[in-house]
Amino acid sequence: MASFRNVNFYALAFIFALPLFIDSFTAYEVGLYLIFGLAALGVASCWGQAGFLPLGQAAFFGLGAYLYGYVNVEQASVFSVVEGLFLALLVPALLAFALGKLVFSRTSSSGPYFSLITLAVAMLATQLALVFDGVTGGFNGLNGINDIPGTDRYENLYWVIAGAVAVVLLSLQYLENTPFGLLLNAIRDNEQRVDLLGYKSDQLKSIVFAISAAVSGLAGALYSVHQGIVTPQALGFFLSAEFVIWAAVGGRFTLVGPIAGALVMGMVSSELKASFPYWEVIVASIFIVVVLFLPKGLLGWLPATKKRIEEDKLEEAVSGSSEKRVTLAINDVSVSIGPVNILSSLEMRLGGKGIQCLIGPNGAGKTSAFNTMTGVLPLSSGTLVWNGERFSPRKPYDAARRGIGRKLQIPCVFPSLSVEENIHLAMWASRSNKKSLFRVAKYGKRSASLNALYEAMPFLEQGEVLAGSLSVGQRQMLDFTMTCLAEPDLLLLDEPCAGLSPVETKTLIDIIKNYIARERKPCVIIEHDMQVVEKLADEVLVMNQGSMLCFGSFDFVRENEEVRAIYTGGTK
Repeated sequence: MASFRNVNFYALAFIFALPLFIDSFTAYEVGLYLIFGLAALGVASCWGQAGFLPLGQAAFFGLGAYLYGYVNVEQASVFSVVEGLFLALLVPALLAFALGKLVFSRTSSSGPYFSLITLAVAMLATQLALVFDGVTGGFNGLNGINDIPGTDRYENLYWVIAGAVAVVLLSLQYLENTPFGLLLNAIRDNEQRVDLLGYKSDQLKSIVFAISAAVSGLAGALYSVHQGIVTPQALGFFLSAEFVIWAAVGGRFTLVGPIAGALVMGMVSSELKASFPYWEVIVASIFIVVVLFLPKGLLGWLPATKKRIEEDKLEEAVSGSSEKRVTLAINDVSVSIGPVNILSSLEMRLGGKGIQCLIGPNGAGKTSAFNTMTGVLPLSSGTLVWNGERFSPRKPYDAARRGIGRKLQIPCVFPSLSVEENIHLAMWASRSNKKSLFRVAKYGKRSASLNALYEAMPFLEQGEVLAGSLSVGQRQMLDFTMTCLAEPDLLLLDEPCAGLSPVETKTLIDIIKNYIARERKPCVIIEHDMQVVEKLADEVLVMNQGSMLCFGSFDFVRENEEVRAIYTGGTK
């Protein structure tokens, strides 16, 4: 596999060498399919890398084509070419970013809605192109777009297209090797976990959508030069669907896959059109077969072209563990969804020192209380006060950036990423800034806390193992590790021992106790196992029916008659 490490360079070498073995007309056709491949690559950068599918990518492709063509329709100069390319890149990117922010900021589960909205945008763009015929030429299109000075569309324009493909491909390969690129894969795997680490997933998705629109806009500009005309069909749904098909057939998880898909499917279609009247049936059959039997596409077997830059592991970054007193007050908080009351006048004081265990029967509102503290559920009334300041988290990353770290009950890791990548995404969360997200990622950084966790959980040293291949117990421990490495000031752990064997439970209890004692940070744990509560809790909080019932030491709570009446604890 090592021989394929530079697969993108091999693909580019093939593209640049191809005209030496084919005639000029075939090169002209290949150039068109390379342009379409760029637009399909824009689809794949969202769909394959970040996990959300734009169904209306032709809107940006056509917009780029019209913008470039409008500037160069009368005459073309170096200045007008640069101006046209600038507009074809910038305007689609800005529109895509604005659309992404509008959709993704509303809800993290906006994938299907986003796809339908982009489809509607493509349909709307087509209608606008027909209506504003004074600018677009209407049904007949924008004609007479000039060649780029010094080129001829039937001769040497191919090299300009190949150069654009090289620039885009290498630029996206660079992004793959940054924390930003890894975060896109993390969003595809588990967007909720990305938010809980403190990253703004909606902003990251908006950025990659803008990048994809810029790539498609560039492809549209090249298309207008290549064809000399732009019609409303360049904005429409059918071309958008073809971009999706080419990305899927070639392999949406790779960079060269969409380009190869467009090239292969385009050439096959071109040959079939001339010899078979029902050529669409064969093309559709190829697509169906690939989707059913090769879900990763024709080139899905190719390895990732990721590069690891190792930091000097001998120079450990020893983090201090100075005690920091933090408090989170829940004051008369009520939460309702429709007619259902989830929390009712809840009063709670979290933080201070040591470990607080939050217990209560199923349906008492424990996880809902955590959801309210971390922006998953909105408050109906009452207030949250974090370190003396009123606090109203709208998203989980708002709470994470304030210093509230949360581990969910079900192991919440990034299964298609390695253990090492999971760990470093957590470490970068508290150390990165906007600039560092776009620099080549560095691995191997160590801290005193991470070294202690490695010692307690040796399986973490197997950095190249995929997180999805770990056992349930190991995923729980990796999830806890990630929560800790994000360096929160307050830990919220929701049943961290759920699904663990008695041996694994004892191991994780010791790890939690040692971490809290070493880092001297407060921790709140939701737990049903009374043996775990007895071993961990410095204070026990009891909830029932969305309200606080009582709190105190484990012995005090155990002897409380109201607790005895509503709650019975079990043990493993």
